[in-house]
Amino acid sequence: MIPQPPDPTQVVQTSARGKILSNRGIAKILIQAITLCHNSAKITPSESESSEVSRLITDQNSLRRELRVKFPRNHGQLLPALHFLQHEFGYLPDWAMEVVGWHLGIPASEVYGAATSYTELRIQQPRATVVRVCTALSCLTQGAAGILSNLEAELDPSSANSRFTLEETPCGFLCGMAPAIEIDGRWHGRLDPQSAVQLVRNVANG
Repeated sequence: MIPQPPDPTQVVQTSARGKILSNRGIAKILIQAITLCHNSAKITPSESESSEVSRLITDQNSLRRELRVKFPRNHGQLLPALHFLQHEFGYLPDWAMEVVGWHLGIPASEVYGAATSYTELRIQQPRATVVRVCTALSCLTQGAAGILSNLEAELDPSSANSRFTLEETPCGFLCGMAPAIEIDGRWHGRLDPQSAVQLVRNVANG
């Protein structure tokens, strides 16, 4: 008697987790997966999402062209290029650092490492008003620590609703006017904790 082939719907297989699956069960799982992929392919981005992607691509291409003009493709141009980004954007966007790495042929990890090694460079977008307190020796001996502490308490820069970004800078090179703070790129000296807070609020309010 010639043996009959097994019913394909009754053949069993063992999955990676040890469960017994019939061919019929496997087919059902595959159909579900294909259906899910098919439905996912129908999802289209919103108009705002498409606009954001288009803007990002345009910005990347524009930055690539500018880097080619301003910075030769060698490792020594990394810091100048990062300072250029800081000047252009006010901080170092992730996508812009990736473009710099691509242009200079430097791994993204090294670009990020350099960006986070210098206090004058920031990798997060600042808030409306940026305040930097000089904490070099001359300013510290003249009360910079008290100014910094008072600004932290009064401006609450860690709050999600705060309008202020508060940073320390190792030296503003204004030792003769110590203690000094910088507000949106402009330096002010010979301050105390109370006058520093009032000055920041006056500048922020225009």
